[in-house]
Amino acid sequence: MKIEVTDDRTNPLLNRREIRFKVVHDGPTPKMLDIRKALIEELNLNKELTIVNSIKLEYGGSIIKGYAKVYEDKESMEVEQENKIKKNLKPKEEKMAEGEAKKAETKEERTEPEAAEEKPVEKVEDTEPAEEKTEPKTAEEKTGKKEKKPLEKVGDKETKPETTEEKPGKKEKKPKAAKEKPKEEKK
Repeated sequence: MKIEVTDDRTNPLLNRREIRFKVVHDGPTPKMLDIRKALIEELNLNKELTIVNSIKLEYGGSIIKGYAKVYEDKESMEVEQENKIKKNLKPKEEKMAEGEAKKAETKEERTEPEAAEEKPVEKVEDTEPAEEKTEPKTAEEKTGKKEKKPLEKVGDKETKPETTEEKPGKKEKKPKAAKEKPKEEKK
């Protein structure tokens, strides 16, 4: 893995040095922490104050472009995002070890008090009588929907059966009379 610095600027307002770089690599793509470690060794930087902000692999190639920030002191580093600091300063192995240790501690804490504080469960009886349920008598009452009547066949067409009940708010439709227009003779 070869590192080439393409731009090196100082930012006096934020008390940091901003470095843009290229990494040429062979084989699999190196991880961000490996690139950070190589950058620190190559440029003799303080590893507690160096943050690799971003890396981007060029499509189809073995060149990575990156951007790093090197702060002058810890106080200046307070402007940096917490997730960037965590990503750069704590490798995954340490995070996983911390997580496993916490899980083991919580399991031990949970098992000991549970065994000591076991109490018998008291059964609570219902004092109110259950309500009587009446079953609906018709299909309409059971489902809450009206039953659909099958279509009747009249000649070649299927039609809806005539109902004697009229629905409120709806008017009966009158059949349209076929109007014949007299044909005009063309002259």
